[in-house]
Amino acid sequence: MGNPYFCGLMENIDSKEILLTVIRISELLEQLLTPTAPKEVEMPEPADLYWVIKKLGISRSTFYSRIRKKLLQPVCRIGNREYYDRGEVLNLIRRKQDADRPFNKYLQP
Repeated sequence: MGNPYFCGLMENIDSKEILLTVIRISELLEQLLTPTAPKEVEMPEPADLYWVIKKLGISRSTFYSRIRKKLLQPVCRIGNREYYDRGEVLNLIRRKQDADRPFNKYLQP
């Protein structure tokens, strides 16, 4: 009698279609299971607080009140020290030079 789950499906499909489907499945499995090299992740170049305030030419209290977590976000923390992305600091310096205004003006819309 045959398998009741197929209910005549096999009568309409010829062996060539089955073979092509199996080949396509094996190609897809090969693509999925082939190991690929891990992608390179660009890590930010860290800068400590003292480098940042020296580059910005501001005091530590100005940094904490006007810059930290408003214009610059720490990228990592080692112990009690926060480190910032050097590229972000340099971008902030460029923005300040282009606008020629103090840092607190950046915080106003």
